[in-house]
Amino acid sequence: MHVQGLQDTNAGNIGNSLIERYQIGDMPVQLWATRRAFGAVTDPASISAEDAEDVTELQTGDTIDHESPISQIQSGDYSGLFTIDEFLKAHITVSSLSRFAHD
Repeated sequence: MHVQGLQDTNAGNIGNSLIERYQIGDMPVQLWATRRAFGAVTDPASISAEDAEDVTELQTGDTIDHESPISQIQSGDYSGLFTIDEFLKAHITVSSLSRFAHD
């Protein structure tokens, strides 16, 4: 996950995409997710399997095991990747992001 300002494009890359927009005062903030399980399958050199597993567990609050999205992706089903989005949207709030707006 990373927080950034005004970049608003997502060229259809499901490995990294915008999942939520916030407004903090007069500053627009966007929450993006990098889905490491997707990268582990489609570009294995980009991340080790162990790191991808750790990040997937972190991004989903350990609600899914890493093997589930891996096997789904390998079979062409990408629906499990979006569990990350739902978890992050449920647990990232404007108040938790506001400290970044002032750094």
